[in-house]
Amino acid sequence: MPEKKKILLIDAMNIIFRAYYAFIKNPLRNSKGENTSALYGFTNMVLKLLDEEKPDYVAVVFDSPTPTFRKQLYPEYKANREEPPDELVQQIPKVQHLCDILALPRIEQEGLEADDCIATLADEAEKRGFEVSIASSDKDLYQLVDKNTHLITTKKGINDIIKIDVDGVIEKLGVKPEQVTDFLALTGDKSDNIPGVKGIGEKTAANLLNAYNNLDYIIENIDKIEPKTVANKIKDDMDNLLISRELVKLKYDLPIRDEFNRFRPSEADEKEVKRFLQDMEFTSLLDRFIKPREHKKLEYKEIGLKDVLNKITKGDWAIEVEDGYIALSGPGESYIVNVCPDDMGEALKSILKANANISGHNLKKIYKKYPSLTDSNIRFFMDIELGAYLITPEGVSYGLESIYFREFGERLDDYTGQPELFIEKESLIKNIVSRAGAIFRLIKPIKDKLDSAGLTGVLKDIEMPLTPVLARMENRGVLIDSGILADLSKSVQTKIEEMEERIYSEVGERFNIASPKQLSKILFDKLGLPTQRKTKTGYSTDSEVLETLSKMHPVPRMIIEHRTLSKMKSTYIDALPTYINKDTGRIHTTFLQTSTSTGRLSSRDPNLQNIPIRTEIGSQIRQAFIAPDDRLLLSADYSQIELRILAHMSGDENLIEAFKRNEDIHTRTAKEIFPGAEIDGELRRRAKAVNFGLIYGKTPHGLSQELGISHEEASEYIEKYFSRFPAVREFMDTLIKSAHEKGYAETMFGRRRYLPELKSENATIRSSAERAALNMPIQGTAADIMKMVMIEIEKTLSKTEYGFMILTIHDELLFEVMENKIEEVKDLVKDKMEGIIKLAMPVVVDIGWGKNWLEAH
Repeated sequence: MPEKKKILLIDAMNIIFRAYYAFIKNPLRNSKGENTSALYGFTNMVLKLLDEEKPDYVAVVFDSPTPTFRKQLYPEYKANREEPPDELVQQIPKVQHLCDILALPRIEQEGLEADDCIATLADEAEKRGFEVSIASSDKDLYQLVDKNTHLITTKKGINDIIKIDVDGVIEKLGVKPEQVTDFLALTGDKSDNIPGVKGIGEKTAANLLNAYNNLDYIIENIDKIEPKTVANKIKDDMDNLLISRELVKLKYDLPIRDEFNRFRPSEADEKEVKRFLQDMEFTSLLDRFIKPREHKKLEYKEIGLKDVLNKITKGDWAIEVEDGYIALSGPGESYIVNVCPDDMGEALKSILKANANISGHNLKKIYKKYPSLTDSNIRFFMDIELGAYLITPEGVSYGLESIYFREFGERLDDYTGQPELFIEKESLIKNIVSRAGAIFRLIKPIKDKLDSAGLTGVLKDIEMPLTPVLARMENRGVLIDSGILADLSKSVQTKIEEMEERIYSEVGERFNIASPKQLSKILFDKLGLPTQRKTKTGYSTDSEVLETLSKMHPVPRMIIEHRTLSKMKSTYIDALPTYINKDTGRIHTTFLQTSTSTGRLSSRDPNLQNIPIRTEIGSQIRQAFIAPDDRLLLSADYSQIELRILAHMSGDENLIEAFKRNEDIHTRTAKEIFPGAEIDGELRRRAKAVNFGLIYGKTPHGLSQELGISHEEASEYIEKYFSRFPAVREFMDTLIKSAHEKGYAETMFGRRRYLPELKSENATIRSSAERAALNMPIQGTAADIMKMVMIEIEKTLSKTEYGFMILTIHDELLFEVMENKIEEVKDLVKDKMEGIIKLAMPVVVDIGWGKNWLEAH
């Protein structure tokens, strides 16, 4: 008898959510800090299923983002579900892309849920004599289990896979698969807001169905049902029972039956799959696709510096530097030069003075190690890392191995630890020669792509000149007074403990405030506050929920304050001293040039970008950033640069005129939105939220949440704003239209952000991409301006001994300046920052100075 054909039906969103929350306490992140938990879990599960199940047919089924027939039948259906986290939503397009390159057919039916598509396909497959495997942990799908159909899910985390057959359903629910519909109708489902019968849980439902077989019999013979208390509950809640049964029933009659043959997968694009896994940094999964191969034989010559200078007289050359060795790779030849560490800086200068175009990878590392290079006007030709970043500014790694794999589908040879290379020196040399060769091979394709996209100018005029500036700033560091932070730590700890005692006193018992489960019990059970949203682990107690509850009881506000204090203490007050270099007494943060999709700089070890400005504790933290004796800190901050860019790019005369008259733009907006009202602090705050919210593509829902107002009020604010500033609306519509047509958004200087999600069938994902299309040209232009002015200031200030730049934080620059030269530096910085670009209105910079960052700001 021939073996049955198999179909694998994958419940995509179920696996995505399950994987995301499996890592919720310790999320997986790539080198750019992006959450990849859901994507990794889905990829791992699907590859494992394909390998173990070896299906003949596959369908990856996604939920429709549009309201389903169940919502029309019962408007409260899933009404208690909170919006999925942005970090999860952002991974969905990558999941869909993975399915496409694996050649796995995807399906998403308008107005229907994945469960119904799966039910229809499973039923059709059975009729065709198939064995059916359903990858999902959704108990609604237990209805489909029979001798030919089983579920596959994970027992724990994402690795331990188990199969649920007929016996498995009975073990889990206590009923047979054909009774599951009635079981779910009786119990309801809190996560989907299906009411069921009040007071009937899983055990009671199972007992009823085991005694009376099905719900129809129970309803028809309700007066005979025992125990009477249960029968009365059903009688009292009959309407909810009947509506619940309709909600949990799966549909088997979708037109996708006729498409069955399209679910036979074709050949995966193995090269693209390998590239995808490399980009996502899923190295362990990549090994499944890479066959071991022999190392290429490396051809190189070890020669002296003078000889190598005679060789590199023209054309493109690649450089790699490591531990006293310089590797140079060019057309058909590679050289290794052994240089005394003390002479390395001068050796590199002489190489850069040659007539050849010298390119490298992660050149900031070289600039930092050999600071004398930053003093030179001689520059490298190209940094492969920065070029690759400009071409693909989000979602990928820019390590040399990743760029090389993405371009050529090959792994870079690693000669470390080869048995025949027992001499460490030879292993080191081979590795840096190999890396130099890889850089050389990448020069042309990266250069061609930059030229084709019009990004060469952004690389040459902005990113490349900025690199040595950042290297200098990192080496300089910023001086920290650890004593201030130690005193602040004690003070904040006292406040935390006092707040805890106030909370315990208010609720009448002690509990773990940091435990969402215990907090949920206190808020919703003991205090009787209304639940807001359900999450996978219980009722939400996030900041948004606590803000809502704080209007009803004092404890939620105390919890918010407790969380704020605890976070400030752990993230900044106690963490910053651990980063102080013992030799310099300074913190030397690392500025990241390739970590954001808009071009903004970020920092790590530590992240200094997010220290709160407008809180008392945030101010005290800034007080710990100090100037040494005889010096001051000078802060220069662009005033509302993004709003000025919006006014300039949109050409809105009302907005431009407001800036020209030097009006407080938020007060002006408040007057436009609230005509006739006396503008107080609260109305100005609301107007400010509108001003900045529109830059970030905020919807009426988002604005209503931020301001604590109704959706209607938020919509009215936005409509009034656009009626007063009509060119802004027209500009925003143009940005979205242009992004849809071109597939990317761009800054005034040509930096691009590609937005493939604009083509997504998922409305939530598509809307998120449209918000990015609005934000990127404005925020990206501000980032470009800041980078250009940093280059110009450094160029001029480095010729003096007056001071130097030490930090960049969004729209602010921080300098360490000689006390007796503060006026000269102030004038220089103000002139450069306000003159770097001509907008339709003046560019304004606010400048201050003092012995610490708080005084300066």
